[in-house]
Amino acid sequence: MFALPAMGSGRRLCVVLLVAFVAVLVFDVRHRLCVDYLGALRLLADSASKNVILGDCVVTGAESLSSVLTALSIADSAELFAPHWEESVAALAGATPWLLAPDRIQSQSTDAALPDEAVREVLRVAQLVSDDPDLRLLLWHCCRLLYEHLDYPAQMVTRWPNLDQRLGKDSPLFYFLLTLASVCLARQKHEELGIPGDVACANAKNVFGHGERQVLTTGRWGTEQRLLPWMRNHTTGELFRLGRLHFMIRPFRGCVRAFRNRESGAVAALAVDGTRFVEPGILLHGKVAEGRRAWVASFSEDGDGYHGVPVSPWGYACEEEITLDRSGWEPALTPGDPMIEVHIPGGGGMTVERVRDAMTHALDFFPRYFPERPFVGFVCTSWVFNARFSEILPPEANIRQNQEQVYLYPVSSGGRDGVYFIFGTDVVDPATSPRDTSIQRVMLSELEAERPLLTGGMFLLLDDFSAFGKQAYRGRWPFEVG
Repeated sequence: MFALPAMGSGRRLCVVLLVAFVAVLVFDVRHRLCVDYLGALRLLADSASKNVILGDCVVTGAESLSSVLTALSIADSAELFAPHWEESVAALAGATPWLLAPDRIQSQSTDAALPDEAVREVLRVAQLVSDDPDLRLLLWHCCRLLYEHLDYPAQMVTRWPNLDQRLGKDSPLFYFLLTLASVCLARQKHEELGIPGDVACANAKNVFGHGERQVLTTGRWGTEQRLLPWMRNHTTGELFRLGRLHFMIRPFRGCVRAFRNRESGAVAALAVDGTRFVEPGILLHGKVAEGRRAWVASFSEDGDGYHGVPVSPWGYACEEEITLDRSGWEPALTPGDPMIEVHIPGGGGMTVERVRDAMTHALDFFPRYFPERPFVGFVCTSWVFNARFSEILPPEANIRQNQEQVYLYPVSSGGRDGVYFIFGTDVVDPATSPRDTSIQRVMLSELEAERPLLTGGMFLLLDDFSAFGKQAYRGRWPFEVG
C-alpha cells in the first residue's frame, strides 16, 4: 500500500479516478491478451484434432464438409471436396474471402473488359454467396483447390457439381467468380516475375472469353467447370497473351520427329515408332475409327540414316517407308524438345500478319523474361489445324492461309473436335444447328457427309520463322509421296 500526499479533495478525487482508470485499462488489456492467447491455443488444438471454430460454433472438419454439401444438395460430391477441406476452413476462419470483395471484383472486371451488365450480375451473385455461409465456404475451398493446391487433379475440377438447388440459373456465376479471381492472382505472379502490367491485362481478356461463351449458349454470364483448370496456367505464370495468341513453353509431344536437309534446308517429318494410323493417314480413337484400314508406323536409325513413315506438311501420314540419309539429313525436332506452345483465344481476325506479329512478340518476350528456358520453335494442337480445312476452305480463309505456313501433323481425334468451341456444345444436329459463319457451315457439312472433324498439330521451327508467309515447308517438300 502507498499513501497519497496531502492535497485538496478535488485533486485527490482526480488522482483516484486516474488510478482506477489505469487499473481497468490494464485489466482489460491483460484480459484481451489472455482471451486472444487462449483463443489461439484453442484454434491450434482444434485444428490439430481436425476441429475448427467458426464464430461461436465448434464443428469437426468432417462434419463441416458433410453439413455444407448436404445444405447445398450436393452431398454425393464429398470425394471431390474432401482434399484440404480442414485447411480451407481454418484459413478462412469465418471471414469473407477476398475474391468476394466488391472493390476487388470491380478492379478485376475492368482488367477483363467485362461489360457493365456482366459486372452487375457478378456483384449481385457475389453478395448472395457472401451472405450464405455454405456457399461462401465452398467458394473459398474451390479457390484454394484450383489455384493453391496444384496437385489437385484437373479432372476432379471438371466434375464439380452445379449448384442449381441453391443458386438456380445463377449457378454458372458461382464458378465465374473463380475465373475472375485469376486476374488478381495472375497480376501478382507477373509482378513477381517482373513482367509488364499490360501482359496481365491482356491475359485477363481470357476471362471475358469464358463468360462470353456462356452468354452465347445460355444467354447468361458464367463459366463451365470444364474450363476452370485452364485458368491455372494464368496464375502460375506459365501462359501469356502476346497480341492475338497465347504462348507457353512446353515439351514437344507430337507423333513425329523432324529432320532438316543439310544442303537445301528442307524439312521432313517421320512418324514416331508404333503410331497407329487409319486411312487416309490420320489418327482417330473410339467408334469413329472402326472399319477403317489401319497401319502401324515404325521408326529406326542406324549408321546409314533414319528409317520411317513420312508425314507430309499437309498433315497426313504416308504408308510407304523411306530412308533419310544420315550424311544429308540431321535431327531438327524430337519429342521432348522445348517448344513455344501456341494457344488460340476465341475471336476472329486471325490473319497471317497478326499471327506473325504475335510470334515475333513471343520471340522477344521469352528470352527476355525466361532466358533459362530455350526453345526450338512453335507448336500448336487445335481443331484449327484440321488438315481437311486446307482442302475445303476457300483460299482466302484465315485458317487455310495459316495452315499453309506451318508443318501439319496428325493428332488423335474423336471425330467431333472443335464443335464445342464453335457451337458452345458438344452435341449438334446438322439439320437444326446455326450456320451463321463459314466455319459453322463447313463443320456441319463435314458431319452431314459423315467425315470426322479432326484435331491437328503444327510445328514451325525457329530457323524457318523468317519464311513465315511463304509456305516454306510445302514449297520445299522433297518427296513425291503425300
